[in-house]
Amino acid sequence: MLVAPAGLFFFFLLILPLIVVIIYSFGARAEAGGYAPAFTFANYANLPARGRAFFNTLTLAPFGTLLTALFAYPLAYFLAVKANEKQRTLLLVLVIVPFWTSQLLRYYAWIMILPQHTRRRAHWRCLWFPAAHDPADLCQPREARQASA
Repeated sequence: MLVAPAGLFFFFLLILPLIVVIIYSFGARAEAGGYAPAFTFANYANLPARGRAFFNTLTLAPFGTLLTALFAYPLAYFLAVKANEKQRTLLLVLVIVPFWTSQLLRYYAWIMILPQHTRRRAHWRCLWFPAAHDPADLCQPREARQASA
């Protein structure tokens, strides 16, 4: 019974997605792109055309995994065993902050793309700050808001 949560996790996050990928691999390409339900071996017959990409994947994936392990395990060991509280906090911040970069770049890209009159509504939806009266105030300096008004 203790294995049930792990088994469900394994099934829904590993086995089920693999089954979906296998089903899609036997499907046909729709006219507008995407997936059209069918049963064909055309995708597998066309594998030699994708040989270079397949080879790149088989070489770069293990290399990336090994490189990550070479950096991650010593850092995790140092954080867990050797680092004092101040070092641990600094190192955790240095590990976590790069993960914010993607979201921050996406957010500022939307600021540049959206016209001025829709920015305030977009900020409200994207930031999810229910306590803030005007979420756009969090994103632009006061001088920029006064100049654009």
